[in-house]
Amino acid sequence: MAGGYAGNQVQKNMQQKDVVSSVEQRCRTVNEKSQKLKGYDVTYRLNGQDGTVRTSFKPGDTLPVKDGQVVTTPPPSAQAKS
Repeated sequence: MAGGYAGNQVQKNMQQKDVVSSVEQRCRTVNEKSQKLKGYDVTYRLNGQDGTVRTSFKPGDTLPVKDGQVVTTPPPSAQAKS
C-alpha cells in the first residue's frame, strides 16, 4: 500500500510540472466609414456684396448682422441642442 501511495504522489508531481499556461491576444482591424456634419456653408448678400461663411449650426432664412459683419456664432437655442 505504501508503494501505491508513493507512486501516486510521484505521478501527481510529474503531471503538475507538465502544465503550461499562456495568454493570447487576438486583434483584428476594422475599417468603418461614417459621415459627420461639419457645418453649413452659407452664401449671403450684405450691402450688395455676396459672401460665404460656414456655420456650426443650421441657419434659418436670415443671419444676424452685428457692426456690419455676419454673426456666425450659434444662437443660444442652437448651442443647447449641440
